[in-house]
Amino acid sequence: MRVIYLDQANDSLEELIKFWTEDLEIPIDLAFDFKDRLLENAESLALHPFKGQKEKYLTHLNKEHRRLVDGHVKNHLSHQ
Repeated sequence: MRVIYLDQANDSLEELIKFWTEDLEIPIDLAFDFKDRLLENAESLALHPFKGQKEKYLTHLNKEHRRLVDGHVKNHLSHQ
């Protein structure tokens, strides 16, 4: 199993980090710690693809999408 990052997901993550550090003035080290933790959780889905909950909003795609929730952020994985 592998984790695929869509351009949209990468762009959204960069926008989030920019918003946190510039608009909310969250220290850059905290923002990047969160980003690292988020990406580590996403990568863990490659080894343990069934550890997340099924994503009910994507069931119509029939790809067994799963999600992990970390604070206010979800990671998705589809089984292909």
